[in-house]
Amino acid sequence: MWQKQGIREQHYVEREFTDCIKQHRVTSDTKLREFQFKLLNRYLVTNDFLNKIGVLTSPACSFCGKENESLEHILISCHYAKDFWAQVIKWLCNLKVNVNSHAWNAGL
Repeated sequence: MWQKQGIREQHYVEREFTDCIKQHRVTSDTKLREFQFKLLNRYLVTNDFLNKIGVLTSPACSFCGKENESLEHILISCHYAKDFWAQVIKWLCNLKVNVNSHAWNAGL
């Protein structure tokens, strides 16, 4: 009898865990889609834009402070962004994902 109850409890815990994972996946998937939409449609707010509308006094990058913070700068040309993408490529290579890092390095 106790074995059947243990199996039921294990099944219940596994189901709870699976439901939790599915819920997280949907949430993260939705947030990624929202970010992708905003990025592709240039709806992401940068310091450059906030400066133009008078919210900030400086358009400088929040990370390096050397150039105006545009989408291109903050995602590609800022040295912090370059370091970030280099770490992502290194992580993917450690996972044995085939990444053409030379093409990435040429673009960055």
